[in-house]
Amino acid sequence: MNRLTKLALGTVAASSGLMVAYAPAQAALLGDTVRAEFTAAGIGTFLDETDTVVDPGTEFSLPFGSNGLELDVKNDSFDIIYDLGVTSVVGADTTWILSDLDWVDTPGIITGVTLTSGDASLISGISFTDDTITIELLSYTVPPQAAVETWSFNIETSKETVPEPLTILGSLTALGFGGFFKRKLNKKRNLG
Repeated sequence: MNRLTKLALGTVAASSGLMVAYAPAQAALLGDTVRAEFTAAGIGTFLDETDTVVDPGTEFSLPFGSNGLELDVKNDSFDIIYDLGVTSVVGADTTWILSDLDWVDTPGIITGVTLTSGDASLISGISFTDDTITIELLSYTVPPQAAVETWSFNIETSKETVPEPLTILGSLTALGFGGFFKRKLNKKRNLG
């Protein structure tokens, strides 16, 4: 094997190594600016805000009764918390809309939302688009000692893989060497 062939093989191997070393990370919400809306059926909208996702920390809260309602967004999940305190009734169906989910590190789209804990019988609907999640909850009454209800959800995403510049450069270099050596080999065959 001559020196130029070894150089071309070395370039291809180095390019392959770069492709592995620069694989994109999982889609993440930490640091993303997201929007939340809260509405009560027949009453109106009580919350429509944007905030930056931090963990730990609750991004959205709304006073209700003696305590409040919260939406806590995490890296790839979120919790809805109804802490009713001495108020033991949610007197209307309610809807939470979490939108503008841009994913800070790797572009992606939402492919699923799964309830991981909480009373599923109080959820009347879970829907999503590429960047928005809607959770619909039924009105309910609880005994005062059970006035805190928490629902936890996982967000499944499909990530768009974007090649790193060094991966593209390495691949183009390898293709260039391959074309150069093929022409050189063809010239040798034609002369010889």
